[in-house]
Amino acid sequence: MTIEAILALIGGIALLVGILGGGVEAEKIKIPKVNALLRIVLALTGICLLLLAVFLSRPELLQVPPPAPQPLTPLPTDAAFPSEEATATTNPRTALYMYDDFEDPANDGAFDPEKWRLTGSSPDPKANQLNGNLTIVNAGDEPSGDVTLTASWYDGITLDVPMFIEADLALPPDSAPGAVDIGITASDPAMGTWLALCGIGRVGSQFTGNCTDFVWPEQTGHSFETPEQSFEPGSWHTFRIEVDPTSMTITYTIDGVVVGRHVPADAGPLGNAKFQFSLGTWKSSVNNPVTGSASYVHWPIWAMRGNQRPPLMDSRGHSQQTNQTHEQQSQPG
Repeated sequence: MTIEAILALIGGIALLVGILGGGVEAEKIKIPKVNALLRIVLALTGICLLLLAVFLSRPELLQVPPPAPQPLTPLPTDAAFPSEEATATTNPRTALYMYDDFEDPANDGAFDPEKWRLTGSSPDPKANQLNGNLTIVNAGDEPSGDVTLTASWYDGITLDVPMFIEADLALPPDSAPGAVDIGITASDPAMGTWLALCGIGRVGSQFTGNCTDFVWPEQTGHSFETPEQSFEPGSWHTFRIEVDPTSMTITYTIDGVVVGRHVPADAGPLGNAKFQFSLGTWKSSVNNPVTGSASYVHWPIWAMRGNQRPPLMDSRGHSQQTNQTHEQQSQPG
């Protein structure tokens, strides 16, 4: 007989005596009468023993059920950007999509052709990465010109959630007058070409950083510029351009500090425009090359929608889909 059965038997007898008050005889078993107080004690004891027997035979009744899983709350399309007090460079891979950190040794001496498209008006454009830094060289006989790397995966997209592009930039001390910057470009037939730029420039011996946006061809009242900051030649700084498509507010950040925010005069056309994201240089002198450097480029993981989302990445920043295609092509047929 199990312990549960023994407890149930004793508990049943105690409860029965408590209810009947004793005075029961069955063959050789005789239960004498008990007073009222003892009847109450026996009844309670019997109930407790019976409950204990039930719980011992059904241990799952004693287990506390786990809390029901809470549904994930989707990020709203009007998600706010980090506050002005937040530092943009703190753990840049947290909640961000690393587009390119220029660490893949397979692309050393050049750049990742899957991610970037080299364009510009400079007659001798060059871009190459090494040890986590990308160097863009803008040389040639023209008195002015640009070398631009356009992000191929986000070429001509529309925005319906907040978006930003952020990068670490530097302009070496021996670079000629000119600039290195990150940029967002949008085109619309009713507006022309809208450009937003943030970066480091050199005029004479002065190295400064600031942000600006304007429409090309230029129009009065369609431009914005933040105050210039003096930088040490060759120093690294973090630049960020944010776009909130719900109000078309543009926010500029340098080294984690908001330096400017406004709604452009062209906010209406920008709402339907196609956007491009880029990294590049421009020069304002003949022959002497402008040499700009970047250490990473990233943006928020929620920035894209539907088929505009970036492909899954492996540990080296390669598209997994592209890797699978290469593996299939390398297999013997």
